[in-house]
Amino acid sequence: MRFKRGDKRSDGFVFWSYTSWGGEWWIKEEAFKEKSKSTKEKLSIRYKQKMATIPNESKIKRGFENEDGLIFWGYHENAPNCELWLSKEKFKEKKEWKAKHNKKWAEENKDRLNHLKRKWEKNNPEKHRSLQIAIKLNRRARKKQNGGVVTSLEIKKLKSKSKNVCFYCNQNKKLSIDHVIPLKLGGRNEISNMVFACINCNSRKQAKDPITYAREIGRLLI
Repeated sequence: MRFKRGDKRSDGFVFWSYTSWGGEWWIKEEAFKEKSKSTKEKLSIRYKQKMATIPNESKIKRGFENEDGLIFWGYHENAPNCELWLSKEKFKEKKEWKAKHNKKWAEENKDRLNHLKRKWEKNNPEKHRSLQIAIKLNRRARKKQNGGVVTSLEIKKLKSKSKNVCFYCNQNKKLSIDHVIPLKLGGRNEISNMVFACINCNSRKQAKDPITYAREIGRLLI
């Protein structure tokens, strides 16, 4: 029989681990609690130090597959090098379990979920705005079956690159996303096909071909 850390014996001792020579290490419950707390603190420090050295743009994304065929799940305190890699089967199982767990938690904690959502939206207005734009654009593209998916991070970077200036008139006005090649003309819903344009320019352009519109506003002289 293989024991797991935390298993208790009838005499009140708790299993900690197996020794290097194959023996069993049992300790009193008070010592187990202290040892667990100390171990958790050490792991937490190691985890924070590790995460502090990784820039956001260099962090591994969940679902990334390495050369050994393992799939990245996420960063975790208890994992070797703080990186949790799983086999394809384990990744699928964990993904399905998490989806069911999240759904169940959301159904049982609707008020809590709404409170956390409103709090996050209030504390992260720009991220929330980018997320809402991404959801709307992706929904439109799915309906038209144009293909392509845009993320809130890509939209945030594009807005920062635009410096709050309209792509067409170079005016500092309230901006909205415009597909350079409109979805109606077969344009894909990708960040490479998007610019930030003011409301006036976006309304004037509508679903026009970009070359045609560029001639209308004097941006193209041929």
